[in-house]
Amino acid sequence: MTLIKYSLFLLLAISSSFAAPEEDLITDLPGLDFPITFNQYSGYLDSTEGRKLHYWFVESKADPVTDPLLLWLNGGPGCSSLMGFITELGPFRVVHDGSNTLEPNIYAWNEQASVIFLESPACVGFSYDENDNCTTSDIDVANINYLALQSWFTKFPEYLANDFYVTGESYGGIYVPTLSEKIVQGQDTYPINFQGYAIGNGLLSYKNNDNSLLFYAYYHTILEQSRWEELVATCCENGLANRDSCDFTGSTDPSCTLLVEEAFFLIYDTGLNEYDLYGYCPNPSTVQGQKTEYNYDLQNLFKKNKGIQSRLQLKSDPPCTDNSYEMADEVSRHYVSDYPATTPQLAFLIENKIRGLIFNGDTDMACNFLGNTWDLLTIGLNETESRRDWRVEGQIAGYVEKVRTTLTSLRFKGSGHMVPQFKPEEALVMITSFLNNEPYPQ
Repeated sequence: MTLIKYSLFLLLAISSSFAAPEEDLITDLPGLDFPITFNQYSGYLDSTEGRKLHYWFVESKADPVTDPLLLWLNGGPGCSSLMGFITELGPFRVVHDGSNTLEPNIYAWNEQASVIFLESPACVGFSYDENDNCTTSDIDVANINYLALQSWFTKFPEYLANDFYVTGESYGGIYVPTLSEKIVQGQDTYPINFQGYAIGNGLLSYKNNDNSLLFYAYYHTILEQSRWEELVATCCENGLANRDSCDFTGSTDPSCTLLVEEAFFLIYDTGLNEYDLYGYCPNPSTVQGQKTEYNYDLQNLFKKNKGIQSRLQLKSDPPCTDNSYEMADEVSRHYVSDYPATTPQLAFLIENKIRGLIFNGDTDMACNFLGNTWDLLTIGLNETESRRDWRVEGQIAGYVEKVRTTLTSLRFKGSGHMVPQFKPEEALVMITSFLNNEPYPQ
C-alpha cells in the first residue's frame, strides 16, 4: 500500500473516534491499593462467528501517543495471556501472602510500550464461543487473532499510527509467525504499522525441538554416557551424533523408539522442572511437578474473586471452560496442529524485511534453546554481526548474534521458559533495545 493510501486509511479510521472505549475502561480494581499513572481497559473483541476474545490493555507509562504498541500471546495451546500479565510482563504481580492483593511490577513492559494481552483462542481463560465450539487449529487461530486485532483497532483507532509488534512465548512460536504473516499479507486491505515480532522460547519446529532435547539432556548430564552412546548407535545414521543424522522421534526402529521413550521418561517424569532445569520442583512426585506457585496466581486472583470479574466485565461462566488458568483443557484436547514448523513463515517475514527477535532462556527444557538454534540453521544463517555477550549492570546477561539483517537471536543466561518471570530486569532491557532498534548493551 502506498504512503498516500495508508495515510488516507489512517485518517478515516482515526476520525471515527479519538477516544478509547469508555465502557471498557477499568476505573478501579480490587486488590489494587496503590495509585497508577496509566489507563487500562478490559473487554471483548469480535472474531470469527460466535467467538468473543477477552483482552486486557495497559497503556504505556511514558507516552502512549507515540510509544510502540505490543500484542502479547501466551502459548499452550490453551494458556491464558493473563498468565503473562500477572506473572511475567504486566504492571502488577500478586502478593504471595494469601491476601490476593497486587503490587507493582517495576519491570513491566508498559514502562516502554502499550501492551495488549489477548486470551486466545476462544475457550481460553474468559474468551468464549457462543456456539460452545472449542475445536480449533493453527490456521483457524491465525485468522481468529487477525480479526480480533482488527476489532481492537476499531475500539482504539488512534493506535493505528503507533509502531506495532507481535510478541509471545512457547506455542507463541506458532501463533506469532502465522499472525505476522497474515498482517503482512493483508496490508493492502487492512494496513497496520507492523514493525516486528519477538518470540521467547518458542516452539518453531516439533522435530527440532524434540530431537534437540535429547542432545540438551546429554549435555546437561541427565542422560549418562552409556545411554547416550546406545541412543546414537541405535538411532543415528552411521552412528554420528549431529542434527542431520539423528531423528530420534521420527525413527520407525522399535529399538530406537524404546530408548527414546526411556530418555524422555528421565527428562519429564523423574522430578525435574521442565521449565527451569536447575529450579525448585514443588511436587517432584507427579508428572506435573514442575508447576510453580505462579501457575495458581490467576486462578486464585480471578476465578475466586467475583469483584475483579465484575470490574473487568468478564463473562463469569463462558461455554467450554471452567476458567482454569493453568490450561484450558478443552482447547488442547481438540486442537489441530496444522504446522509442523513455522520456519517458512519466518523466512517470509525475513524476505519482507520485518524485524524479528528469537530469545531463549537457556535452562528451559520445554522449548530448549538448542532447538531454536537448529530452527535458525534451517532458515539459513547469513551472520551480519558476530556472537557476543550482552550485559545488564555490568553482568553478562547472555549472548546475542544477528543471524540475518532483520533477525536477531538472543540468549538469557540462567533463565527458564518464561523469561520475563525468571529475568524481569534483563527482559525489560531486551525489549527496550529491540523496540528502539538499538544494540543490546555491553
